[in-house]
Amino acid sequence: MSLMCPEFIQSFLAGLVASGVLTSCLRFLTKVAFEESDDGLRKEASTWELENILVYAYFLLVLEL
Repeated sequence: MSLMCPEFIQSFLAGLVASGVLTSCLRFLTKVAFEESDDGLRKEASTWELENILVYAYFLLVLEL
């Protein structure tokens, strides 16, 4: 990474930060949404997987990466 141009390093680190923030926000929302239910862990895991699939589909299909 030290051999990269400074602009590329900045973009790479900005991408890491953005993905970390997005992941943390989605995880927090699923924990809050299913906190009080009896089978909350199962619903949380299912919702978490669905959110991940939707985010990946967005980046692959809409942004054509």
